[in-house]
Amino acid sequence: MPSDERLLGWIEPREDGYLAAFVAKPEAERRAPATRQFRSPDEARQWVMTEAHAVGAPVEWLASAGRA
Repeated sequence: MPSDERLLGWIEPREDGYLAAFVAKPEAERRAPATRQFRSPDEARQWVMTEAHAVGAPVEWLASAGRA
């Protein structure tokens, strides 16, 4: 991933926990985000941060559903 590229990340509360999601900013309108369900928002945030670290990209956190 280019060094100036960011991931868009967000966490959505659900009835059974929290849905974490992220997608590369340039791809946000062309592909679905990666998602995973968690029991807590902290676990959800940690997953997004771990995935971002793995590809060497910072996260731009959004309010929810991929929208600022």
